[in-house]
Amino acid sequence: MRIWEYSLQQITTKLDGDQFRFLTSAPAEPYLAILIALYRARQEEMQLEMPLVSLYERVLPALRQFKPDGDYDRMALRSHLNTLVDRGNVSMRLEPRRIRRIQDRGLERYLVRMTEPTSLILGQLESHVESISQERAASARFSLQDVDDFLTKVVDVMEVGSAADHDDLCRVGRQLAHARMAVEEAGEELLRLDLWLSEMAIQTPDRERLTDLLTQLQTYFERYLQEIDQFRGRSHEKLITLVQNSAAVFLDRVRDAMEQEYANDPTRQGVRPPEPMQIIRAVQEFLEPEGILDGRRKAIHERLADVTGHLKRYLAELVRRFGHRQAAVLNPSDLR
Repeated sequence: MRIWEYSLQQITTKLDGDQFRFLTSAPAEPYLAILIALYRARQEEMQLEMPLVSLYERVLPALRQFKPDGDYDRMALRSHLNTLVDRGNVSMRLEPRRIRRIQDRGLERYLVRMTEPTSLILGQLESHVESISQERAASARFSLQDVDDFLTKVVDVMEVGSAADHDDLCRVGRQLAHARMAVEEAGEELLRLDLWLSEMAIQTPDRERLTDLLTQLQTYFERYLQEIDQFRGRSHEKLITLVQNSAAVFLDRVRDAMEQEYANDPTRQGVRPPEPMQIIRAVQEFLEPEGILDGRRKAIHERLADVTGHLKRYLAELVRRFGHRQAAVLNPSDLR
């Protein structure tokens, strides 16, 4: 049956709302860190159950940042696990091979397992977060591509000259308004991207994906920012055409057509349409060399340098520690 074939009461009774509370109840971070560790072990290592001691070692680096004093002990982990058990996210059982005495039951010799519904929730969450990350990186570029498309259509109508009719001119007015909204969306997206990079510059990276992450960041953002610059240049050329004196008559016709359309629309009585030239000036201010877009691109360049520097320092520290450990296990006679 499809979901619309069930009654609402059937839906709510079949779904256990408690299993989603690790995302909605504060503090969500510790619960999410625990479940991600179990989900990763399941996906990468085919490990369905994890000893409590191993789980503690895996989640400790992530959970320490949520304690002011950096002290996240096993009692705190047990408390969070007990809550997840109550909500139906995990199950726990004593390790049968390691229980030899009754006293062992107090030694945290448990196996922790993520429940199947929660595993499905984590899989959907993973896909959703990945799609959001892709949209974050792509939407500014796509918004600027929209700007270029809108301005291309405006210039095409202007080149028709007096042959452009009322509908054509109203369409130009709407395309200019869309172009302005698109540059605003691109600007906001670049600010969010700047913030995301700022957060990455202080987070502990995934050790196993560190080198790959460093390469992807450098390669992707070089191409990403280059494509943004290409769209900016193409759109700016069209804007130069639209601010020339020869375009004034055409833009006056666009304004008159839009005023007539607004006057004939009962829902817009008393509302004046935006001035075409004001829109063009606002878009031009955003796209012109050394304008708003260039300033935000420069900020992302600087933030990307912070991130790559952070990752390189972390990688160098890992190499240094590994070298020290290797030297410590060498026999002195091996050095003669």
